Amino acid sequence: MYLTAIAPTSSAKSFYLLRAPKDQLANKVAYQYFSGTPTSPAWSASRSGAVPVFTDPDGVSGASIVYDAAIHRYVLTLGHGSDAGNLGIFEAPEPWGPWSTVAYEDRWLGINSGEYLGVRMPSAWISGGGLTVWAVFGCYNCGQPFDDHYDLIRGTFQTVARKASEATP
Repeated sequence: MYLTAIAPTSSAKSFYLLRAPKDQLANKVAYQYFSGTPTSPAWSASRSGAVPVFTDPDGVSGASIVYDAAIHRYVLTLGHGSDAGNLGIFEAPEPWGPWSTVAYEDRWLGINSGEYLGVRMPSAWISGGGLTVWAVFGCYNCGQPFDDHYDLIRGTFQTVARKASEATP
């Protein structure tokens, strides 16, 4: 099982990837930290060997990754900047990248304040074709009708054929 981690600071600019067997999640010794690159993935038993899998100079919060099996891509959602309306959506062939931008919004749904609580796309709520997704999201103190509620929104992905020169190796 993969997990994401953000350094416990208010100015976090990166997040990290960890993995452990499902039956060993309570065992800290079983955890491994991503320590490679997108082209040369590696894992370390030491937290000091961890390297970020994603960095945004505007900051990161609430990182969530889901695998969309129908389109064979990992989808990352996270907050960026200082308020709940700043949403980034990215995709990659592996959970460690390399990441391409799908959307980078600074006032998503008109939200212009508050605390980002995350946008999650449960894999069970992705359509069989992989293009329709349902996302759970929330914000706190954002002054919107969905402030501090369980919110659900449907989205549709559009796939784009890449030129051979743009393809990821």
